[in-house]
Formats: sequence, structure tokens, C-alpha cells
Amino acid sequence: MKSSVLNQILLPAISLFLICLGCAVLLAFTNNSTKDVILQRQRDAEDASKSAVIQGADSFSEDLTVNVDGEDYVYYEAYDKDKKIIGYIFTAGSKGYGGEVRIVTGISPDGLVTGIVPVLLNETPGLGMKAAGEDYLNQYVGKTESIGVAKSNPGKNDIQAISGATISSRAVTDAVNTAFKIYNAIPEVNVNG
Repeated sequence: MKSSVLNQILLPAISLFLICLGCAVLLAFTNNSTKDVILQRQRDAEDASKSAVIQGADSFSEDLTVNVDGEDYVYYEAYDKDKKIIGYIFTAGSKGYGGEVRIVTGISPDGLVTGIVPVLLNETPGLGMKAAGEDYLNQYVGKTESIGVAKSNPGKNDIQAISGATISSRAVTDAVNTAFKIYNAIPEVNVNG
């Protein structure tokens, strides 16, 4: 009887435990051996976003932090080959129609948008995803703070909303305006500007 219980309960449990332990060891090994590659790809993607929003940047600062309304934000300085600051890079988020929207924004030392790149855009396929289109994104270049969204006849510092996707348009604009809040909190900007 004891042998029967041992065979029916204990041996399968031990076998299952050993299989799970083996899988866990393999997963840990795989994670450990691929983490450097994953981190490098993330850095490469981040650098590509930085380069896309500040044209002509030769290098970027390490993470810099500024506090805005009790919340710490990370930003980067972009340098030319002579190590002169040619812009600032911010990642800011907002709530869109389909979820969170995160935008990388480049702002020149004189306070103009140099470019924006969506890094997270969970908007609806079709209309909402037009917010990732080049024509739409290029509307932001050259704008200053307090960008508005217009359904028709945009003013000088407005962008033309995507027809049928105003919420997505506002989400991207809110993220860019948050980048300006961070920009304005940088001590060097307030001293020099």
C-alpha cells in the first residue's frame, strides 16, 4: 500500500518538480545570456530616437534629472562635435484614445521643437495611428510652447488635428507640451533664456 501511494503521488510530484527546476534554470541561463544584447538594442533604439529629434547631434549627455511639480523627469542634452549644446531631449506621456502615448521631443536652446518621435502609441489602427505619420509629426517642428490643436484653420502655434482622431492628436500635443514644461524647468534654460 505504501508503495502504491509512493508511486501514485510522490514520484510524479518529484518528477514535476525536477522538470520545473530544469526549466527555471534554462530560463535563468537564457535571460542572463541575452540581457546584454537586449540592453544594447534598447540603447540603440533610444539613440536613434534622440538622433531623429535633434538633427546633427554628435553626442548626448547621460541621464539628467529635473523636478517639475514634485515629479522627477529625465532629459538629455544633445551636443555638436564641439560639445556645444544644440538641443534637449525629453520623453513625456499622455493618455490617448487607445491608451498611453509616449513621445520623444527635441527642443532647441531657443525653445523650438526640432522633432518628435512616438515611442509608444496604442491608438486605434487606421485613424488613430495616423498620429505616427510623418506629415502629422512634422507639423510640430518649429512650434513653441503651449501648442494647440485645431480641427480646422490652425493658428501659428497650432497643429491640424487628424480628422476623426482628435483625441489622439490632443494626446500627442499634450505630451509635447509636457516636454516644454520640463524644458522650462531646466535651470540653464531659465538663466540663459
